[in-house]
Amino acid sequence: MAFRGNYESGLMKMITIGLGKQKGADICHELGFGKMAENIPAMVKVTLEKASILFAVGVLENPYHETCRIEVLGKDEIVEVEPLLQEEAKELAPKLHFNDLDVLVIHEIGKDISGTGFDTNVAGRYHTPFISGGPNITRIVILDLTDKSHGNANCLVIADFTTKRLSISLS
Repeated sequence: MAFRGNYESGLMKMITIGLGKQKGADICHELGFGKMAENIPAMVKVTLEKASILFAVGVLENPYHETCRIEVLGKDEIVEVEPLLQEEAKELAPKLHFNDLDVLVIHEIGKDISGTGFDTNVAGRYHTPFISGGPNITRIVILDLTDKSHGNANCLVIADFTTKRLSISLS
């Protein structure tokens, strides 16, 4: 997720980018991350009018990646209810217990953990100027990459240090 808005990484984004396949993702991304909070609802409105979507299933997880709530929304409920689910999801999200850290050591990152590799909201480190907030961390160290990532370590660019072992495994 590279933006803030009423609809971030939930059902509306999945309708736009997931169901929109490559073309939907391309159009939404080409319009820019700075406008994504406005573009996603506009694109979903058109999609819901034209596509045969009957319902959507929202899944909320706790900080341990365990499912804690499943919500089935009818087509006409998605736009109204998703912001409430997003608010609950943010309450459930993992948090660091300190606002200021000199160093955060992350044991491993991976696409199976988060699209970016680690939860940027938890670390307060983002790859876009359209998001801010979170703890103030001076340096982030990433030690390893999950096997399920198959070498995809794209979020290394927002960390400060990594290990030689991880660097070698990427070559």
